[in-house]
Amino acid sequence: MPGYYLSFDGLDDKVVIPHSPTLEPVNKLVVEYFAFIDNLGNPGAFVVKYDNAINAGYALFLWGGVIYFQAGNGSSWAYYNATKVLSSLGWHHICGEHTPTKHTVYIDGVEGTPSANNGAIVYSGTDLWIGGNAPAGTFYSGYFDELRIYNGDLIDL
Repeated sequence: MPGYYLSFDGLDDKVVIPHSPTLEPVNKLVVEYFAFIDNLGNPGAFVVKYDNAINAGYALFLWGGVIYFQAGNGSSWAYYNATKVLSSLGWHHICGEHTPTKHTVYIDGVEGTPSANNGAIVYSGTDLWIGGNAPAGTFYSGYFDELRIYNGDLIDL
C-alpha cells in the first residue's frame, strides 16, 4: 500500500519470516530495498538469513556507515562492502547481488567494486529477519520499505 513502511527503533524491533526454501537462492541472489537511515553510528541489520555457526546464508547490513553484503558457502563467509560510504541520513536504495561470477553491493544505483564470489550459498533452514539480528544483538534504527528477494541477477530482472 502506498505510504506505508516498517519502522524500527534500533533497540529490539524486528520482523521474522519463517523459513521458506523460496527465500534461499543458491547461485543467483538479489536482495534489494529502500531504507531510511536515521543513525549512521548505530550498526543495524537490515535483512538477515544466516547461521553463523556453519557460515551459511546471507545478510545485508549497516556497520559504521558502510553497507555490507555477506554470503556463506558452508565453510567460510565472504564479506563485500559498498565503495560508497553512507554519509547522509535519509532514504537510500540498497541492493546486494550474488552471481556465479561476482558479488557486489549497490547504494542509490552506484555499484560497489565487484568481487569474485566464494561459491554457491549454503543454507541451514533459518528464518529471515528484517530489522534485527538476534545472534549479533544488533537492530536497525529507521524505516524500511519495498523488500525484494530474487532468484536471479540484475540482468535477469
